[in-house]
Parts: sequence; structure tokens; C-alpha cells
Amino acid sequence: MKRRIFIAFLCASGVLSRLLADAPPTKPNILILLTDDQRWDAMGCAGNRIVQTPEMDRLAREGTMFVNAFVTSSICAASRASIFTGQYERAHRCNFNTGILRRAQLEQSYPMLLRRAGYHTGFIGKYGVGDGKREIEGTEVFDRWFGFYGQGLYFPKTHPGKHLNAVMVEQARDFLDGAPAGKPWCLSISFKAPHSGKGYLGYETEPDLQQLYANATIPAPPTAKQEYFDSLPEFLRRCNARTSYWEQRFNTPEQYQAVMRDYYRLITGADRAIGRIREELARRGLAQNTVILFLSDNGDMMGDYMLGGKELLHDVSIRVPLIVHDPRAPSSARGQRRAELALNIDIAPTALDLAGAPVPAMMQGRSLAPLARGERVAWREDFFCENNFCVPTQYYPMIEGVRTARWKYIRYTDVQPVHEQLFNLDADANEITDLARANEHASTLADLRRRCDELRGGSGNADTPVREAGQTRVSGPRRPNIILIMADDLGYNDLSCQGATKLKTPGIDRLAKEGVRLTDAHTPAGLCCPTRYGVLTGRYPWRRPQTCWASPGAALLIEPGRMTTASLLKQAGYTTGIVGKWHLGFGTPQQRVDWNGELKPGPLEVGFDYFFGDVSNRWGAYVENHRIVGVKPDDPIRFEAQKLVSGKSAFTMKHEENARVLHEKAVAFIERNKDKPFYLHYVPNNIHTPLTPNAKFAGTSQAGKYGDFVHELDWSVGELLATLDRLKLTGNTLVIFTSDNGGVYEREGFRAGHRSCAPFNGQKGDVWEGGNCVPFLARWPGRIAAGTTSARLLCLTDMLATFAALTGQTLPADAGPDSFNALPALFGKEQPDGARTNLVVQARSASVFRHRKDEDLWAVRDGNWKLVMGQGSGYSTEKTERAPYLKFAQVGMVNSDFTPDGQLKPDAPPGQLYDLASDPGETKNLYREHPDIVARLTKLFEQLRDAKRSRP
Repeated sequence: MKRRIFIAFLCASGVLSRLLADAPPTKPNILILLTDDQRWDAMGCAGNRIVQTPEMDRLAREGTMFVNAFVTSSICAASRASIFTGQYERAHRCNFNTGILRRAQLEQSYPMLLRRAGYHTGFIGKYGVGDGKREIEGTEVFDRWFGFYGQGLYFPKTHPGKHLNAVMVEQARDFLDGAPAGKPWCLSISFKAPHSGKGYLGYETEPDLQQLYANATIPAPPTAKQEYFDSLPEFLRRCNARTSYWEQRFNTPEQYQAVMRDYYRLITGADRAIGRIREELARRGLAQNTVILFLSDNGDMMGDYMLGGKELLHDVSIRVPLIVHDPRAPSSARGQRRAELALNIDIAPTALDLAGAPVPAMMQGRSLAPLARGERVAWREDFFCENNFCVPTQYYPMIEGVRTARWKYIRYTDVQPVHEQLFNLDADANEITDLARANEHASTLADLRRRCDELRGGSGNADTPVREAGQTRVSGPRRPNIILIMADDLGYNDLSCQGATKLKTPGIDRLAKEGVRLTDAHTPAGLCCPTRYGVLTGRYPWRRPQTCWASPGAALLIEPGRMTTASLLKQAGYTTGIVGKWHLGFGTPQQRVDWNGELKPGPLEVGFDYFFGDVSNRWGAYVENHRIVGVKPDDPIRFEAQKLVSGKSAFTMKHEENARVLHEKAVAFIERNKDKPFYLHYVPNNIHTPLTPNAKFAGTSQAGKYGDFVHELDWSVGELLATLDRLKLTGNTLVIFTSDNGGVYEREGFRAGHRSCAPFNGQKGDVWEGGNCVPFLARWPGRIAAGTTSARLLCLTDMLATFAALTGQTLPADAGPDSFNALPALFGKEQPDGARTNLVVQARSASVFRHRKDEDLWAVRDGNWKLVMGQGSGYSTEKTERAPYLKFAQVGMVNSDFTPDGQLKPDAPPGQLYDLASDPGETKNLYREHPDIVARLTKLFEQLRDAKRSRP
């Protein structure tokens, strides 16, 4: 009764109506930001280390960045019409030479539909889809109109002395001032930046930015070389992209630098304007209910292939930035990078979906909103793209094609015969090698040709609207499955394909016979825990201070939000799983692990969909996903003084059965996910001590239990490969086999004549080569040449960048700071610029975990030279008393700093320098003979350490 009286009072007094009027709208405001001619890679968050885009980077950091975003037409007018209508150019037929948007299309565009759904709409900037004379006026499309037709001016006559970027910020404030209270709004801001202004060189920047980048040297694109221009078909060598744009903008190095600096200044100016608009939203209390969609209308060729302009269908033209910033999204979705093929035709349906308005059937795009919320959605696997722009006095080729995650098919329809191109984007991201006339790719060419016809709306030159790309799959090869097998403590010489004679590894050797074997592969550390961190994150483990070893009860070592191989591949549409030894902690430093509850954060919070395995090193209980397997309410797990006093019913692990249990879980994961791309991170405990091979492998080697344990590991790998054969997955699965650190010199195996780490000095934990130079085998039939070897330098931190390249993704600037793309090495391709040439390794784990700083010991590698930043091996071989490791003298190692009985000589140099080309065993310390090299490598190490990253 009292509540009713109170409500009646509010109504009578008018208070309730005022409260409702002032309450925020239930529907979000929508801000659509469009730049003009901004390449996908012209942002810091896309990996560009020169251009300054802190606001775009913040949008990506707080929202969802679509790393595979494209326009379906690479000309401004066509692309902008696609953004308005959600249609391909072939459906809306709007381009500079083919006509404007018709009234019926405008009626079904997102601004008109949002108006009918109760939104207040506005437009600022370059309209770009008509000339303002033959079309409906913008004021009839939008409630508030601040736009202009044509290209416009960077210093508009209507605002003397003001740059257009600043004018647009003022207009945004004016729009917000006039927005009706309590009513949701949609504001479209279409920047002119960074499009050229007057003529081909008219990049007119804001006065206070004219000295920005003055001292920067902007690198030319990798394809800006005569050889790549010469490889183009003759008609492209004489198109307008060459005769006008390139000759006007990039004909000399000086012109290139001048244009690129102004181009970047305009981008930074637009970025600053975005920041000021967001500040205004925050000041007005609107930020938390405003969704921001940011993209560009197309890319631009800035000297790529010695061309300019944007009218081709290469990725530099059609790939664009695209970010969805939704402050209402769950925290787990913020900062995510999705690899789905996102398109400009998706903007209109996304805006309507956000507003809760129906999406008309004529729209061919799809809403990105579910992806921005972190949901897994069945998505397109390809899309149609085209360019129908032509000018009578200039030559622009007529082009159409189809792009998948892996392949690009292009055909030029205005030449006879029709010219086709085919690019394998996995191996050739720069689209250099045309495979259209390669016999081995004839079936892929035929599949994509048919798919292009289908998406276009029929064969030949039919001018009918295309269907939504992705309704039918290309019948060609899909993205490869990925299996990364990382053994535990397996040494360089523990495989028969590496030279072992006292044991046989036919299962693992099969990978070497059918793939490539890398002979200079390294772990970032000599111990398992830091290496596992480095493999998953692409980051040297010594960059991350930590207070404890990842023993049971330790907190998760991988920082929240840090990209991992699992999260990278998950955003590319892979199902991800890890089976085996985790050893990276659970929970947080503030929250102790509850062994009877959910163990989180853990593997599932860093990108894995499934986990089954061991907390550390055969702790005794298995964990599946978030819980320990077999915990009983009437027998909870409880420890006193680190001793298990209850819960023993969950500790069912039998060491001799552990390999079989993990193997069966790995096989089951493959079988469950055989029909979709999957990533299996398989990390068996073999051959870490204690040496406990199953009875069926006892006595099968000539190296004691050590060799028998290797045989058990080999059985598991061989059976996994047989599973791929049985499921017909072999041809489309990349399998990588390696180890988390070097092996150990164990008494029984050593006495039998087995040399786990030969031909190197050192063993597990050491900074010498025996501690970190490990086997590395990779097989992908048809892609990796069988029976090959490579001496390219590799670190296991390179897996993140390699998988990114494999799936067509670009690592964000803050991900994988020490990860390099190793695909060229695996594929036997020429080593590109920016490949790995140096390496930092650490002994032990003290430099990561910080509780024994006296044990810190690093080594830096550059080419064949290796500098150890101190004396000795750093761990197992030379100092630490650890059974069953044999020491320096027991193994018979030779090093010029040590006496034969393993004592460091009093006059030994303070550091160590080795030439690994002539002395791979590190027997002769050249520290005093080459002070210049010592100084150079010391400086290199300090640079890599202080820069906080080693990749470009």
C-alpha cells in the first residue's frame, strides 16, 4: 500500500516523468567511425611501430579487433554504399561510374531503418555515395546532416583556419547537444583522412602535426621491388595504379618518405579526433552505453608491387581495420582479436542488431555483435570481392575474385583471354607467387573458379546479386589441424633419427622421414616450467618476474589477457585442447587453490577449450577442465604441512599407466574434433624422472629404463600418427614434435653407452647447448618437403607467430614479443627480412622466479656466436647436486675453463664466448681472444633486455 501511494505521489508531482526522461536509454547509442584509405596495418595495435594511434589502439584493447577484416570493393563509393546497405557492389550497383544509391536502397539502409526504430541519426563528413544533385538529400536520410559531397577540403572554406579533423569534432559536439534526451542515437562520422586532398600529393595535415615523423624512416613494403613489379601481367604494369599514383607518389625514395609521413600524420590526426570525441562522450556520461564501430572504407597500395592507389584485389587494397567497442560486452570478450572473415557489408546488420531492429532480407552481411560478445558462431569461410570502377581516360582493370582464409582467387575480366591469379596466403601472405598455372594446384583453381561463379550469382557475366559468402564451403583444403607434441626432458640425441643407437624411435622418426628436421632449435630456458610459459606466450620467460615455482598450489603464471597459442587459434575458429603436464599454476596470488572446487583461472582461461592432465609432474591426481577427477564430497582433499591427510581417493594416478591414460585422452580429443579445425597441445610426462615405463616396454631398449621410457613416448607418437591416418586427417594436419629442454645424463643409460645430449656439453637446466638445443620435427604432407633438414635458428617461443602466419592473423603489438614466424624455415623458403637471427636463453628458472638471484645466468646468440654472461654451465652439469644427473667429470665433458675433474680454473674468464660453427660442443672459450665480439653481444643482450621485445 505504501509503495502504491509513493508511486502515485511521483506521478502527480511530475517527478516520475522527469526521472524516466533523464534515465539512460535501454538501447545503446551507436557511433560509426569511418576513415578513408587507411590500410589495415596502419595502426599500432596491428603491429605498426611507427604510426601513433593510441585511441585506435585503446578501442582494440577495450573491444574486439577483427584481424581478418575486408571490404568487398576497394573503391570509396562502392565500399561506402556497401556499408550503408549491407550489400555487395553487384547488388547495390553504386560506384563513381555506375550510379548513385537509389531511393529504394536508401529506404533500406541502416540510418533510415534506425530512424524508424526510434533512433536519432546524424552524419558528419564525407558522404561519398553521390554528388548531392541527382539524389535524395542527406537531410532526408539523417535527422542531423553535417556532411559534404565529393572529396571535400582538409581546410574547408566554411571554417577558415581550421583543419577538417577539428571541424568534425566540433560537429560531433553539436550533434550531441541537439540529441533528444532519453532517445538513443546513431552518429556516423566519415573522416576524409588519410585520403589525399588536392591532386595525388595533397595530404594536408594539421599544422601542429607537420613535424611529427619528421625524423622517422618509414620502411618500404616488402614487395616494393622491381622484381615483383616485373612479375605482374603486362596489363597491370600499365594500369592507372602505376602510371598515375605510383609515379606521382613513390617514384623516388624522397617522394615515398614525404607521402608516408603525411599519410601517417593524417591518421594520427584522425586518431586524436576519435579521442576527443570519446572524451566528450565520457564527459556527458554516455560512454558506457555507446557502441563504437570503427573501420576504413578500403586499403591503399603505398608502393606495394611498385604501384599506388587501391583498385586491385590484393590484401593491401581490400584488407582494413575493423574494431567493435561495446562497453556492455563481458569482460572476457574485451581485448579479444577475432580471426573470422569480417566485411564492410557486416556494419549495417551489426548496427541494426545492436539496436534490436530487424535486419532486412536484402542485406547480405551478418551481425558482428555475437562475435564481439565472445560467442562462438558458425561463420563464413570465404567472400566475393570485385572492382567495377572505370574511367574512359585511364585504365582501371575490371576484377572479381574470392578469398578464403588460405586462398585468394582473382580474375581480370576485361582482358582476353580472362587472366586468372591464385595465391596461397598461408605460404605467401604478400601475394607474390601466382600459382594459377601450377599443375599441382589445378583442382584448387577449379574449385575457387566455381566458387567465384556461385558467389557472383551465376557463371559468365551475369549481373545478379551475389548470395552471402559462406553459405557453401569451398571444396578445397581447409585450414590445417595443428598438433604440437612437446616431450619432457628429451635430449637432442634421444631419437634414432638424431643419431641415437641404443634405442629406436620409428614413430617419431616417421615425422623426420615425411617432414623437416631442424638442427638448430632451442628452448628459451633449460627447465620445463619457464619453457612452457615461453612456448604458449611467445615471450622469453625471464621477462616475467614471479615469486614462486609452479608447484602444486602456485598461481597461474600466464598473465590475464596475454595472448597464447590457444587463444590465437581459438579466435581463428579452432577447437583447442591440452593434454598432459600443465605445470603453469592455477588460481591467483590473492586466492589460494581450492582443490575440491574449480581450479581457475587455468588452461581454459588462457584459450583452451579442453584440458586433461597433470598439475605438475605426476602429482598423483588428474585434472579435467576445471576440476580434479574423482574428488568425493565425503573425502575432500586436504593438506597439512604439505602432506595429504584426506582426499586420497582422488589420487589414483599410477606412474606406469600415466602415458597410456594421457595418450587415450589425446586420441579421444582428435576423434571428437575430426570434422573441424583443431589444435592439440600434447605434453606427455615422458621422459621426466622418475623413469617409470609401462611393463610392456621394459627391456625393449639398450639404454635401461631411460631408453625404455623413450620407447613408450615413441609408441604414443606413432599411434597418434596412425590415428590421423585412420581418420584421413594426415594430409591436412601440421604435426610438430619437440622437447621442453635438454635431456639428462642418467647413470644406467650412460653406462650402456647412450649420450642423451650429444654432441653438446651440458644437460637439462644448463645454459650450454645440451640444456636447450632440442629435437624439432615438423610434418605437413604436400606443404613441407619430406626428408629435409634445416639449419635455421628457431626458438620455441616462435610457435605463436608461426601459428598466426599459418592462420592469416597479425599479432598485436603487445603479443608474442619474442616470437618469429618460422613457416619459411619449415617450408624451405628463402629466409625473409625480419627473420630470427638472435636468441637469448637462460639457465634454470631463477631469472623468472626470482627467489635465487645468485643463480641467474643468460646466454645470447647472434649468428654462430654465443656469449654466456658468466662462468660455468649454470645448473645440472657444473654445480647442483641433483640425482640422477651425472656431473661434468663423470660424463667426460671437455671445456677450456675447467680441469678434467670438473673444477673451474682460477684464471677462467668472467664470461664465455663460443663459435658454434666450429665448436658446437662449446669446448674452447674465446672470450679473451675476441673482446670486440664480446662487447657487441653484450650490447645486443642489453638492447634485447631493455627493449622488452626481440621481434620487429
